[in-house]
Amino acid sequence: MRSYKDYYIKMADLSCMFAHPLRVRIIEELLAHGGNKECVQDFTKIFGKRQANISQHLSILRRSGIIDYRQLGKTRCYYIRNPLYVKRVIGNLKRIMEAGL
Repeated sequence: MRSYKDYYIKMADLSCMFAHPLRVRIIEELLAHGGNKECVQDFTKIFGKRQANISQHLSILRRSGIIDYRQLGKTRCYYIRNPLYVKRVIGNLKRIMEAGL
């Protein structure tokens, strides 16, 4: 049985995925491709950020369990593990923003 502490730690960890604008942009970019694979190099071109910066944010998203990757040679290509769930979360956040909360 999970303790309350474990429950709130997991909730906080999941909330962290939306705590930085670049992570939200990464999530939306993956969703725009149906949750399918995007590689680090793709993100550096799309967002104009350094690979180290993109990799740091991808690592946080991966630890939260929202994304994972497939290794293709030396390249890691990322995907959303459950696109439907993530779309719902993003949609709810947008509705909250539109309501002015």
